[in-house]
Amino acid sequence: MSVEELKKDSKRPYEYVAFVIFIVMFAQQMTLLTIRTIQFFTAAGVAWFNTGGMTTPGVFNRFINMDNGSTFFVLVALVGLAAYYVLIYFLVYKHCETQGYAKWTWTLLIVFGGNILFTPVYYFYAAFVFRPHFMKFIHSLKDEFLSKEEV
Repeated sequence: MSVEELKKDSKRPYEYVAFVIFIVMFAQQMTLLTIRTIQFFTAAGVAWFNTGGMTTPGVFNRFINMDNGSTFFVLVALVGLAAYYVLIYFLVYKHCETQGYAKWTWTLLIVFGGNILFTPVYYFYAAFVFRPHFMKFIHSLKDEFLSKEEV
């Protein structure tokens, strides 16, 4: 979906905002990772940096923090980061596209939601996976509430 298509989508204007926020946060993350990777491989004896406060996923942080001076762990972390984004594309973005959900909103919430709202990412993923069940439950509560007569 192009930016022009997102702007014209009158049903979901929040998709454009989610797309812009996702691109800004992803560009920040990739720029910082590129700079740090170049510094790690060009400057001899320089260990990786502290990953605290970054928007990188946990799989990357865990491998880097095992041994931040080891080329092996840095490469494994970068491969893990690439695998993470491939899985996000197939498990979240493509699934949303086939189900008619808000693609960019859910992708933003699952990838960066924990950093934006200071909550664990698995809360967003659980809400994404069990969304139909949550909606059925909310509709049943609403119907039950509306069907009750005042006493």
